[in-house]
Amino acid sequence: MALFQQIGTMLEEETLRKLSQGHGNVEEPGTPAHDNFQKLLTQAGPSLLKDVFGSVAANLDSTQYALHITPGAAGPNPLGPLGPGERTAVASTLLSHLIGDGLDPEELLGKAAGLTTVDPNQMDAGQVAALAGYVQRNHPSLFGMTVAELVQRNPGVINRLLGSAGLASAASALATHFLGQR
Repeated sequence: MALFQQIGTMLEEETLRKLSQGHGNVEEPGTPAHDNFQKLLTQAGPSLLKDVFGSVAANLDSTQYALHITPGAAGPNPLGPLGPGERTAVASTLLSHLIGDGLDPEELLGKAAGLTTVDPNQMDAGQVAALAGYVQRNHPSLFGMTVAELVQRNPGVINRLLGSAGLASAASALATHFLGQR
C-alpha cells in the first residue's frame, strides 16, 4: 500500500510542477490540466483565491483583458453564454465590492467606458464586460475578491472572466503554492 501512495504522491507533484510551469490547457474541460486546476480551486481557501486572483488581475495587461472581455473585440463574446442570472451575479458581485470599498456606483457611469447603467439586472454582456474591465484595470484586488467569490459558487465562470492568460497565471500560482506546502 505504501508503494501506491508514493507513486500517487510523485504523480501529483509532477502534475503540480507542470501546472506551475504553465504546461497544459486549463481552459479545455476534460483535459488533465483543466481537471487538475479545478481540483486546486476546490482545495484552495477563500483567502488564497482572493490573493491569487488579485495578483492575476494586477498583472494582466489591461488592453489584452479588454480585448478578451469585450463582446466582439477579438472574437466571441466570453460573457454571452452566461445566462442572465449568471451575468447579474457577476455584475452584482463586482458592484458590491466597489461599494464596500467606498465607491459610489453612479460615479462609474462617467469612468467605465461603455457602462450606461449600474443596475445589474439591466446589464447585458457588454455592460458587465465594461464593468469587469474597469474593475480589473483600476481595482485589481477587488477584481480578485470578485473572482474568488464567484468561482466558489460557479467554477465555470472563471473561464469566462479571466481568459487564457489569466487562467494560466492562476493555475501556475495555485500549483506553485501547493508545491511549496509539500
